Amino acid sequence: MKIFEQTNNRINILAKIKQQKEAISKGLKIEWETDPNKMQFDKLRSYPGMVKMFNFEILRVEEYNITSHDFTDVFIGDIKSHMEMIDILLNGGKLIPPSKTEGYAIVDGVEKMVRPSDSVGLNDGAHRCNLAKYFGLDTIPVLVFKVIEGYWFTPDKWVFEGPRIREEEKTEYGTSWTEYNGVKAISKETGKVFTFKDGSSYIDDSNTDYLTIHVYW
Repeated sequence: MKIFEQTNNRINILAKIKQQKEAISKGLKIEWETDPNKMQFDKLRSYPGMVKMFNFEILRVEEYNITSHDFTDVFIGDIKSHMEMIDILLNGGKLIPPSKTEGYAIVDGVEKMVRPSDSVGLNDGAHRCNLAKYFGLDTIPVLVFKVIEGYWFTPDKWVFEGPRIREEEKTEYGTSWTEYNGVKAISKETGKVFTFKDGSSYIDDSNTDYLTIHVYW
């Protein structure tokens, strides 16, 4: 972009910044969309890189303290996202809250919460936190998504079979069999079975209390 075009572009931006600052000084507030059914995640800039997380189950909306969030002036530097959000508010719209996750695992066949949401930071929403601090907020709502963090097995409670797995499937036309490489976990107590295929699952060696198997998203 040539200097004359840059000049005109900057003049237009400065005029818009003045308009937005005036609106904020006159009492413009951040309105948050807290109804998951009305949240259009595909409109978020972070959506392409986090589409899988946005497809997870939403557990709840909870309060999040942003007093420790590193603040930068919303009208200096990377301002486009901030100004777009202010435009949404000026037009009567609402902002989708930032998001974080809560971890659950299938522990010996039973789903349990293994990582509370307050043990980690946000997955996305840095610009929204920054805007909220500019507006003088100390707390904001955040979405908590449910993430399954693998299958956890106490080794002596399970029998593990493989590497060739043969499964029976009954249909209205009779019985058929499928075979694949992987591992089958069979509970010694209940007989419950979990199967994991090669190429779609892997062992996590960070857990020293359980044999942990993750399935790729």
